[in-house]
Amino acid sequence: MRTIRGTVWILAFALLVALAAPQAYALCCKPDQVGQVADVNYGSSSIDWRVFAENTAVHLTVSTPCGIIERTYKKGEDPFFTIEELAPDNPDGSYTWQVRIEPVVSAEVKEALLASRITGNEEIVKSLCRKGLLPEGPFVQTGAFTVIKGAIVDPFEEENRGKLQVKLPANAAAASLGVVGEEGGLNKVTAKTVISGDLTVYNSLCVGFDCLTNESYGADTIRLKENNLRIHVDDTSTVSGFPNTDWRLEFNSQNSGGGSYFRVVDVSHSRNIMTLEANAPSNSLYVDDGGRVGMGTANPVVELHISNGDTPTVRLEQNTSSGFAAQTWDVAGNETSFFIRDATNGSTLPFRIRPGASSNSLVIDTTGNVGVGVLSSPQPLTVKSNGEGTDVLGVQDNNSTNNIFRVRQNSGGSGLFSVFDDVSTEVIRFTGQAGGRVAIGCNNGLVADIELNSGGGNCNTGTYSQANAGDTQFTISSSRTFKNNLEPIPAEGILDKIANVGVYHYDFIQGPSDRIGLMAEDFHTIFERGSEKMLNGHEVQVALWLAVQELTARVKELEAADTADSEAK
Repeated sequence: MRTIRGTVWILAFALLVALAAPQAYALCCKPDQVGQVADVNYGSSSIDWRVFAENTAVHLTVSTPCGIIERTYKKGEDPFFTIEELAPDNPDGSYTWQVRIEPVVSAEVKEALLASRITGNEEIVKSLCRKGLLPEGPFVQTGAFTVIKGAIVDPFEEENRGKLQVKLPANAAAASLGVVGEEGGLNKVTAKTVISGDLTVYNSLCVGFDCLTNESYGADTIRLKENNLRIHVDDTSTVSGFPNTDWRLEFNSQNSGGGSYFRVVDVSHSRNIMTLEANAPSNSLYVDDGGRVGMGTANPVVELHISNGDTPTVRLEQNTSSGFAAQTWDVAGNETSFFIRDATNGSTLPFRIRPGASSNSLVIDTTGNVGVGVLSSPQPLTVKSNGEGTDVLGVQDNNSTNNIFRVRQNSGGSGLFSVFDDVSTEVIRFTGQAGGRVAIGCNNGLVADIELNSGGGNCNTGTYSQANAGDTQFTISSSRTFKNNLEPIPAEGILDKIANVGVYHYDFIQGPSDRIGLMAEDFHTIFERGSEKMLNGHEVQVALWLAVQELTARVKELEAADTADSEAK
């Protein structure tokens, strides 16, 4: 993705911040001031900055013809840049740089600022500001240089103003304007002209040392023409309450290798308010007659319209100049998705929307409830089904696309909840049935972890129903048509086994207390069924059934013996 440089993005960033930032903060927090934070040393192939401003870290950004170079330096380390980093070409062209420091902020102030974020209490920041505890600038220093034939041009060589760059004909200027004679082939200005009244200039006006007597204006009304061009507005107001800030329109740097730009400068406060770099794309910034702003387009269709050939992006960068931790977010979109990028933490994409998503795919209601596929959510989370046989909710493991559990709309509109094992095999399902029943089972041909159909085969479905209050049933399908390999279990000796299974009064270590029951270890040892941790309620019932059968057999034996004794007598 290309990075677009220049004032267009500066303006966009400022606009978004102005719209999004809490006004209470803006009333108090100091701006991220631009000024001198370092001494700059230029060489023919490298630049280094000697940072003298107190800091905890320094960030260097260099905009090159090949893109953006960004670096961070620890406290005590000085930034540097070499054009060899752009090897093998070391391209000629204009470069701009920015050095930004992280100011020193005490641990107590950082803790207070963090508390203001967590609690949303803006008064904390106001109080810190009033006490002078927030960091004060300047925090940022900017500059520009030019590379010609693989070497950095000395930016401290300045053009001298006051020498004509072209030769004028003799006697070209009117004597009333103080231009007389010719010296060294160039006109010499010997006097200034003062006009103490209104001045009307018909046709066009040229100002500057390189204006010709026969200047061809074309459609220009006013022309500035010389090697250093500035328009300075000096407000001399002295009465209290009247504004007196001085302004300057600046056209290009006067330093060798400096930037080519148009700039608006707040002279009184030494701040470069706005800069438009030369060679910026057409329609970099366009305001139409409806107040709509276009960036990269002359036809904005909404209040802010950003157009670019590769992933239009808005960057929200919180630096450390106000004492808060640094964090950068990108809001962007392309043909694959609309997304938010966490540029500070590995450029992860925690939020995405794919093109073609349906309306109400995700809705946060006025109550704070979240709806997926539904506009109004009556619960904290409501997920709307897309129809019979479609999944409503699914959870997958963290290493693959294996299902863990799934909620689906079954045929007829009933609900189906499925649980899967570690290889995404459905092992148990709960299905709504007519008449308020719930069916518990598993997919055909599978052995359930909770064995509803021991040995596999067709899924034997158990049902739970509650027809009336207090009338609860749990039934398990047990037809011979569901089973094979039937082997009767003899009842002999079952009473002796049960006699060795103790019944205990106990409390769970983490759970209910004052319970009575069997121990799984004892049942497993005696009957060799289940496990040493879990009891199978159905097998316990079978054991009791066998015990009843053995007791019945013994009763019959006793009755037969009594009958024989009676007949013998």
